[in-house]
Amino acid sequence: MKKLILITLLYFTASYTFAQDATKSDLYLKVVEVMKTDLNYTYDSTSNKREGKIEASITKDKDGRTVVRESFPITQNPSPLIILDGRGYTMEALNNLKLEDVETIKAETDKKITMMYGEMGKQGVVFITTKKSSKK
Repeated sequence: MKKLILITLLYFTASYTFAQDATKSDLYLKVVEVMKTDLNYTYDSTSNKREGKIEASITKDKDGRTVVRESFPITQNPSPLIILDGRGYTMEALNNLKLEDVETIKAETDKKITMMYGEMGKQGVVFITTKKSSKK
């Protein structure tokens, strides 16, 4: 009886673990791959969660142009910043998108990126452009 319970428990544990991995979209998995190959960064979804909300403020510069500034929550183990069509995204949000809707994915990390994005860009930035956005 103990063996039957143990086998059943192992089966359901393995099924649950596989189902969790299966919920990651192809875009999510591609971005994880780009982070590893281009930025030499291994993404760990358990320690990279950003707490809080991405906030934006709209102001006018000295020439009267509208400027949008976004502030992103910080983590203890920051992952590369994800910019999709010019806006900050979380890795979890990428699960709602499809790789076939993406035009380009590129990763950058250098002093210019760090200057532009500050601490958020310290690990690099993954830029994603969708096909819809590239036609505009």
